Amino acid sequence: IDAAGSAKGKMAIKAGGTKVAMKIAASGLPSDGEYTTHLETEAGSDTYSPLARIPVVKGKGKLAFSAQGTVPPEFGVETLTALEGRRVEIRKPGGDLALWLVIPPMQGATDIKRKLTLLPTPGSPAPDATAALGLAFKGSKGSSKLSLKVKKAPEGEPITLWIENDGGVLADLGRDAGNLKIDTKKGDPLPFGVATLAGLSGRAFEIRQGAETLFEGTIP
Repeated sequence: IDAAGSAKGKMAIKAGGTKVAMKIAASGLPSDGEYTTHLETEAGSDTYSPLARIPVVKGKGKLAFSAQGTVPPEFGVETLTALEGRRVEIRKPGGDLALWLVIPPMQGATDIKRKLTLLPTPGSPAPDATAALGLAFKGSKGSSKLSLKVKKAPEGEPITLWIENDGGVLADLGRDAGNLKIDTKKGDPLPFGVATLAGLSGRAFEIRQGAETLFEGTIP
């Protein structure tokens, strides 16, 4: 996920036979030089340990790690599941953040695809409006999608999506949500930095237009 700009990156993790291989690749970086990668010490801790240096030439850089029968020692863990939920950062030569990701679940992850058709709230100023909330997770890729499509809402103020944050308070995602698409495969971060859609499960949400609530519910 790009901190600011048009850079792209991905992290691939493969475990087959007796070998565990991990790769980090980035392109479109704003300048050349020696970037650094950093691994969060625990999921959600916001503290990091250096992982490795990554030389960048013509805006591109890559790293490869491998080990026989265990996680590469650079990651400091014994199992892949110990990495789940941790953030990985690629930083510029001066230390500023360039790219980041949150490692999703890897063991036994299954595909999920759900679509919720929402009914207007009682007393809604838009009783004829319709909304569909889509949730999808691709287990083999660790990628998540969240989409929202609102139709027949009155013209005027933009549609906004409010989701319960970690403090239990509804928070505006800060973007027009009338035709919202969030796809981690394309570098979009999920709300509140959660690793997967499971991190949003059980949270209340509201779809608003201005100060009016058109729809409300709970993310499954």
